[in-house]
Amino acid sequence: MWTLQEELSAIEIGNPSHHHNLTVLPLFRHESTINHSDYLLLDDALEKGLARVTEFDQGGSVPELAFVNSADLPVLLLDGEELIGAKQNRVLNLTILVPPKVAITIPVSCVEAGRWHMSPSSLKTSDHLMYAQIRAERAGHVTQSIRTSGSRASNQTEVWRSISQKASRLRSPSPTEANCAYVLLRAN
Repeated sequence: MWTLQEELSAIEIGNPSHHHNLTVLPLFRHESTINHSDYLLLDDALEKGLARVTEFDQGGSVPELAFVNSADLPVLLLDGEELIGAKQNRVLNLTILVPPKVAITIPVSCVEAGRWHMSPSSLKTSDHLMYAQIRAERAGHVTQSIRTSGSRASNQTEVWRSISQKASRLRSPSPTEANCAYVLLRAN
Protein backbone atom coordinates (compact mmCIF):
# COMPACT_ATOMS: atom_id res chain seq x y z
CA MET A 1 0.00 0.00 0.00
CA TRP A 2 1.33 3.44 -1.01
CA THR A 3 1.61 6.01 1.79
CA LEU A 4 2.24 9.73 1.79
CA GLN A 5 5.26 9.19 4.04
CA GLU A 6 6.83 6.85 1.46
CA GLU A 7 6.23 9.36 -1.31
CA LEU A 8 7.67 12.28 0.66
CA SER A 9 10.74 10.27 1.64
CA ALA A 10 11.62 9.98 -2.06
CA ILE A 11 11.74 13.78 -2.49
CA GLU A 12 14.97 15.73 -2.43
CA ILE A 13 15.22 19.53 -2.27
CA GLY A 14 17.51 20.94 -4.96
CA ASN A 15 19.67 24.05 -4.96
CA PRO A 16 17.71 27.29 -4.59
CA SER A 17 17.49 29.88 -7.38
CA HIS A 18 17.21 33.52 -6.32
CA HIS A 19 15.94 36.55 -8.22
CA HIS A 20 15.41 39.75 -6.22
CA ASN A 21 13.09 38.78 -3.36
CA LEU A 22 11.94 35.45 -4.87
CA THR A 23 13.54 32.09 -4.07
CA VAL A 24 12.53 28.87 -5.83
CA LEU A 25 13.48 25.47 -4.43
CA PRO A 26 13.19 22.61 -6.93
CA LEU A 27 11.90 19.26 -5.70
CA PHE A 28 13.22 16.01 -7.23
CA ARG A 29 12.17 12.41 -6.70
CA HIS A 30 15.06 10.02 -6.03
CA GLU A 31 13.67 7.32 -8.33
CA SER A 32 12.58 9.80 -10.98
CA THR A 33 14.01 9.55 -14.48
CA ILE A 34 13.14 13.20 -15.12
CA ASN A 35 15.84 15.76 -14.44
CA HIS A 36 16.03 19.49 -14.94
CA SER A 37 17.34 19.05 -18.50
CA ASP A 38 14.14 17.24 -19.50
CA TYR A 39 12.23 20.50 -19.95
CA LEU A 40 12.87 24.12 -20.91
CA LEU A 41 11.90 27.23 -19.01
CA LEU A 42 9.78 29.67 -21.00
CA ASP A 43 12.50 32.34 -21.08
CA ASP A 44 15.06 29.86 -22.45
CA ALA A 45 12.66 28.46 -25.06
CA LEU A 46 11.79 31.96 -26.31
CA GLU A 47 15.44 33.06 -26.36
CA LYS A 48 16.42 29.99 -28.41
CA GLY A 49 13.51 30.48 -30.83
CA LEU A 50 11.96 27.16 -29.79
CA ALA A 51 8.68 28.67 -28.58
CA ARG A 52 6.49 31.63 -29.44
CA VAL A 53 3.76 33.52 -27.56
CA THR A 54 1.38 35.69 -29.59
CA GLU A 55 -2.13 37.06 -29.56
CA PHE A 56 -4.72 34.33 -30.05
CA ASP A 57 -5.75 35.93 -33.35
CA GLN A 58 -5.55 39.33 -35.13
CA GLY A 59 -8.30 40.81 -32.98
CA GLY A 60 -6.69 39.59 -29.77
CA SER A 61 -8.39 38.29 -26.66
CA VAL A 62 -7.61 39.78 -23.24
CA PRO A 63 -7.81 36.50 -21.24
CA GLU A 64 -5.88 34.22 -23.62
CA LEU A 65 -2.74 33.99 -25.72
CA ALA A 66 -1.45 31.46 -28.25
CA PHE A 67 1.60 29.41 -27.29
CA VAL A 68 3.56 27.29 -29.77
CA ASN A 69 6.21 24.88 -28.50
CA SER A 70 8.45 23.84 -31.41
CA ALA A 71 11.02 22.24 -29.13
CA ASP A 72 11.66 18.53 -28.67
CA LEU A 73 11.22 19.09 -24.91
CA PRO A 74 8.29 20.29 -22.80
CA VAL A 75 8.29 23.99 -21.85
CA LEU A 76 7.44 25.09 -18.31
CA LEU A 77 5.21 28.19 -18.04
CA LEU A 78 5.09 29.57 -14.47
CA ASP A 79 2.02 31.04 -12.82
CA GLY A 80 2.48 34.81 -12.40
CA GLU A 81 5.22 35.10 -15.02
CA GLU A 82 4.73 38.35 -16.93
CA LEU A 83 4.72 38.46 -20.73
CA ILE A 84 5.31 41.85 -22.32
CA GLY A 85 4.42 43.03 -25.81
CA ALA A 86 1.58 42.31 -28.25
CA LYS A 87 -1.59 44.29 -27.52
CA GLN A 88 -1.23 44.25 -23.69
CA ASN A 89 1.17 42.90 -21.09
CA ARG A 90 -0.24 39.75 -19.44
CA VAL A 91 0.60 37.31 -16.65
CA LEU A 92 0.09 33.56 -16.75
CA ASN A 93 -2.91 32.32 -14.72
CA LEU A 94 -1.51 28.81 -14.18
CA THR A 95 1.70 26.83 -14.17
CA ILE A 96 1.61 24.68 -17.30
CA LEU A 97 4.06 22.08 -18.63
CA VAL A 98 3.46 22.28 -22.39
CA PRO A 99 4.33 19.07 -24.27
CA PRO A 100 6.81 19.19 -27.17
CA LYS A 101 5.62 20.14 -30.66
CA VAL A 102 2.25 21.47 -29.46
CA ALA A 103 0.26 24.67 -29.96
CA ILE A 104 -2.14 25.60 -27.16
CA THR A 105 -4.19 28.49 -25.83
CA ILE A 106 -2.91 29.74 -22.47
CA PRO A 107 -5.06 31.53 -19.87
CA VAL A 108 -3.72 34.93 -18.84
CA SER A 109 -4.67 38.12 -17.01
CA CYS A 110 -3.97 41.57 -18.40
CA VAL A 111 -1.72 43.82 -16.31
CA GLU A 112 -1.86 46.86 -18.59
CA ALA A 113 -5.38 48.27 -18.77
CA GLY A 114 -4.61 51.37 -20.85
CA ARG A 115 -3.12 49.84 -24.02
CA TRP A 116 -4.62 47.76 -26.81
CA HIS A 117 -2.28 47.91 -29.80
CA MET A 118 0.58 45.77 -31.11
CA SER A 119 4.02 46.48 -29.72
CA PRO A 120 5.68 44.05 -30.90
CA SER A 121 3.55 41.12 -32.11
CA SER A 122 5.39 38.38 -30.17
CA LEU A 123 5.54 38.51 -26.41
CA LYS A 124 8.65 38.01 -24.31
CA THR A 125 9.15 37.36 -20.62
CA SER A 126 9.65 40.20 -18.19
CA ASP A 127 12.36 40.26 -15.56
CA HIS A 128 9.83 40.36 -12.73
CA LEU A 129 6.74 38.62 -11.41
CA MET A 130 3.50 40.12 -10.24
CA TYR A 131 3.64 41.23 -6.59
CA ALA A 132 2.49 38.73 -3.96
CA GLN A 133 -0.85 40.26 -2.92
CA ILE A 134 -2.26 40.47 -6.43
CA ARG A 135 -0.89 37.00 -7.31
CA ALA A 136 -2.80 35.60 -4.33
CA GLU A 137 -5.99 37.47 -5.25
CA ARG A 138 -5.72 36.37 -8.90
CA ALA A 139 -5.04 32.75 -7.89
CA GLY A 140 -8.21 32.85 -5.77
CA HIS A 141 -10.19 34.15 -8.75
CA VAL A 142 -8.79 31.42 -11.01
CA THR A 143 -9.51 28.70 -8.44
CA GLN A 144 -13.09 29.95 -8.05
CA SER A 145 -13.47 30.05 -11.85
CA ILE A 146 -12.26 26.44 -12.14
CA ARG A 147 -14.74 25.33 -9.46
CA THR A 148 -17.76 27.19 -10.84
CA SER A 149 -17.32 27.07 -14.61
CA GLY A 150 -14.30 24.92 -15.42
CA SER A 151 -12.48 27.89 -16.97
CA ARG A 152 -9.10 29.21 -15.86
CA ALA A 153 -10.06 32.89 -15.88
CA SER A 154 -9.26 35.57 -13.36
CA ASN A 155 -11.53 38.45 -12.40
CA GLN A 156 -9.94 40.91 -14.82
CA THR A 157 -11.69 43.94 -13.33
CA GLU A 158 -10.26 43.09 -9.89
CA VAL A 159 -6.76 42.62 -11.33
CA TRP A 160 -6.87 46.08 -12.91
CA ARG A 161 -8.33 47.58 -9.71
CA SER A 162 -5.55 46.10 -7.57
CA ILE A 163 -2.85 47.37 -9.94
CA SER A 164 -4.40 50.85 -9.97
CA GLN A 165 -4.66 50.95 -6.17
CA LYS A 166 -1.05 49.84 -5.75
CA ALA A 167 0.16 52.47 -8.22
CA SER A 168 -1.82 55.14 -6.33
CA ARG A 169 -0.40 54.08 -2.95
CA LEU A 170 3.14 54.21 -4.34
CA ARG A 171 2.44 57.45 -6.26
CA SER A 172 3.76 55.72 -9.35
CA PRO A 173 1.39 56.42 -12.24
CA SER A 174 1.80 54.73 -15.62
CA PRO A 175 0.40 56.10 -18.90
CA THR A 176 -0.88 52.60 -19.76
CA GLU A 177 -1.71 51.60 -16.17
CA ALA A 178 0.95 48.88 -16.43
CA ASN A 179 2.00 46.56 -13.61
CA CYS A 180 5.71 47.30 -14.14
CA ALA A 181 5.46 50.95 -13.10
CA TYR A 182 5.68 49.97 -9.43
CA VAL A 183 7.07 46.44 -9.50
CA LEU A 184 10.51 47.88 -10.27
CA LEU A 185 10.26 50.01 -7.09
CA ARG A 186 9.43 46.88 -5.07
CA ALA A 187 12.51 45.06 -6.36
CA ASN A 188 14.91 47.74 -5.06
